[in-house]
Amino acid sequence: MRFQNRANFEAMIDANMRPCGINPTIIYRPYSFMAKISDVERGHFLTVIPHFAWRLVNPATLKYFDAPHRPMYMQEYLYSIRNHRYTATMLQHIAEDRGEYVRQAHFPDSDADNPDTWDVHNDQWWCG
Repeated sequence: MRFQNRANFEAMIDANMRPCGINPTIIYRPYSFMAKISDVERGHFLTVIPHFAWRLVNPATLKYFDAPHRPMYMQEYLYSIRNHRYTATMLQHIAEDRGEYVRQAHFPDSDADNPDTWDVHNDQWWCG
């Protein structure tokens, strides 16, 4: 990956995940994946595994993983984030697993900034 593409990719993931309290890590090299595997297995990171490192992955041990049972190419992942296809659903599942409420991530097409759509009885809401 060229540096500019990598920086854009990380910025896009950060913009979608950090507002919900998720600190993603992006694994570019097999050895860096092995260094972080214990944290990944405990669900501390949302992990993007590049195709070449897939042979090192045991999907059954990953709690929050973007492509269960198969590798996902970077372009595919960029496409799914850009179109917000699975992001909200995934964040809701993570929040439910953790047993906590998390603030909704700001998506350009969401109603989060529209006071008319807020639930006045509960000032915290699920991602999604």
